Amino acid sequence: MRVRLLCVLAIFSVSCLAARATITLTINAGELRSSDGSELMPIGGQLFLVASTADAVFGAPRADYFVSGDDVILFRWSLQEIDEGPGYFTGSAPGLDLGDFIGLNSGDLLQLYWYPTLTAGATEPGEGTPYGFYRHPTGLDGSAPWVVPSDGSIVTLNFFTASSVLEGSNADELGWATFTVAPVPEASNLIFGGLALGLVAFRFMPQIRRKLAKS
Repeated sequence: MRVRLLCVLAIFSVSCLAARATITLTINAGELRSSDGSELMPIGGQLFLVASTADAVFGAPRADYFVSGDDVILFRWSLQEIDEGPGYFTGSAPGLDLGDFIGLNSGDLLQLYWYPTLTAGATEPGEGTPYGFYRHPTGLDGSAPWVVPSDGSIVTLNFFTASSVLEGSNADELGWATFTVAPVPEASNLIFGGLALGLVAFRFMPQIRRKLAKS
């Protein structure tokens, strides 16, 4: 009986630790705008919270996928109607568990991406689609640093531009979707590049061998 009770208590303790080992993030952003800054991001536009899990470098979105390299999508939202209207975003990512993402650890960098022209039905960015991104290492305007916090944390990340209703510390241009998604490299181009490298290696291989023999 005592052994059974100890087992139950152990299981209960582990479950409590697991319940506490989650992260809640709240994201506030504005003003988010089109590629030239002339229009506010419309209701329904897509936002992603992305983490770099290994190299602290964010790869650019690909035409066939929203992230590349070691980056992982932690959460996705549609821009909703709030009091401030289009171009402003408030969203929550509750109950994020580090164990649900391969390689994700506290301290990994976080970055916000927004796609004004996409909607919830988009399964890939598509070539030429405008997007913007933002992160700040220490956080501005009351924001926590843009990194994955420790287990159990409840953190707010803010991104406000100077023209937003809160008159943030970021330049207006940082809220523009000034980047475009590059095309997926064609297989023929990859093959041609590999052949070119092979020909260069073949051309200089005798010289390399002679130098190695002398050394």
